[in-house]
Amino acid sequence: MTEKNKDPDIGVRQKWPNRLVLVRHGRSIYNEERELINRGVLDTYTTKVKDVRNADIDLEEKGKEQAKQTALFLKEQYGNFDVIFASPFKRAYKTARIIEGQFPTALFITEERIREKEFGVIDGLTPQELRELFPHEYARKQKEDKYYYRPIGGESYPDVGC
Repeated sequence: MTEKNKDPDIGVRQKWPNRLVLVRHGRSIYNEERELINRGVLDTYTTKVKDVRNADIDLEEKGKEQAKQTALFLKEQYGNFDVIFASPFKRAYKTARIIEGQFPTALFITEERIREKEFGVIDGLTPQELRELFPHEYARKQKEDKYYYRPIGGESYPDVGC
């Protein structure tokens, strides 16, 4: 711990930070296409999503601009940060690196434990595609519910909550 972690009033080192700010990554092509699928504009994801591993999906230009605006807001609101943690997923990592530009003295740590969960064989599939390609998995997901369902090669929400 550094002197920054000492409470100036009592001189005791704190175990926890005074402030924790969580920031979601900027907009990605996956976000855009999922929204279009949910609105019925697209039936499925394009190859821009399907041909890329989830962890490698990048920020869109709009997402980069969102990260820049977020960095300015955070600088104005909080002044400085001691540490920036980032998921290793490309879109989250790039968002955090853009934000880091406003906080050059902050320690930057890539942290595997804050990444998105693994979706396994259902990654990039719409519910209809899951039903058609993996009917047994679709039925199992309906039975087990979204929260507890663990796809083949993937994780359930309780898996990543531990």
